[in-house]
Amino acid sequence: MKPFFQRSSYAVGLHKNREHIEIAFFNDEQQPCFERLSSEQLSQLPLLLKSQFTATLRRQTRFIYISSLEPRLLWQKHLLLPHIKQPHELYRQVRLILQQHLPIEEQLLQFDFSVSPLQHIGTERQIDYVQIYAAKKQNIQQQCEQFLPLHLDILDFHAHALLRAFHYCAKIQGEIIRNENTLFIYQDDQHSIFLQQRQDNLVQFYRPSQPLTALLQAFWQQQPPSEISNQENICHVVYADPNSLAALQQDYQPTRLIAIDPQQYPYFVALGCALRQQHNLKHFSKVNRYDASRN
Repeated sequence: MKPFFQRSSYAVGLHKNREHIEIAFFNDEQQPCFERLSSEQLSQLPLLLKSQFTATLRRQTRFIYISSLEPRLLWQKHLLLPHIKQPHELYRQVRLILQQHLPIEEQLLQFDFSVSPLQHIGTERQIDYVQIYAAKKQNIQQQCEQFLPLHLDILDFHAHALLRAFHYCAKIQGEIIRNENTLFIYQDDQHSIFLQQRQDNLVQFYRPSQPLTALLQAFWQQQPPSEISNQENICHVVYADPNSLAALQQDYQPTRLIAIDPQQYPYFVALGCALRQQHNLKHFSKVNRYDASRN
């Protein structure tokens, strides 16, 4: 069936895994599609994508290429601030915080931030939760160069891409997830990653790939459960191979576990990047970023 509305742009998630580029995008039926190319073959990607949408592509249709920046290349600061009404004053305050915490020359830095209302008294907004993200321009440039001759349009944050993919897959399976009561676990042959949203703070636990049971113990020692979420009532949403998943179920016996099948969603980070246009989360992009050397 021909779509009623033709799309003017297509989001394409990209993730480099060793010498290959993992690719995810959504077709006109909104089903996720996955491809894998070597770095040398990446120049063929636009033609491959056009072949997928021959019947519906408009003349001015463009592909939006999205990848992610890993935490080791990213500085993060989450804090509470009195509500600042004027955007330029908030921008000035964020720059001041960066100057206080990062011993890096301003012209070498690029940053982004978001603000969420946290407390109101009556109708007045009093306290804001501010999340600041910064990276060296050199690291951003190197990340973008990995995908040449393609030009990245958006450089997302790795943890946010994973969360998007988790929420999407759980929703497809008909599962309802409450953030403050959920531990997201991602494992591939290189990394084990635990993510948990606690109020307005995203706990991020990145380790080399190891048995999940041992890592869970280390995670809870480093990040004791909050009053809202204790270990007994935590929902575990897990993306891992069948053997790791079976070992976790046998050794740890979680009360509630939602398993995401890696065979159905083989390139999970790329999937989260491809979902970027459907969610309003923070990112470095050509249209929404701040140069710390700007006056």
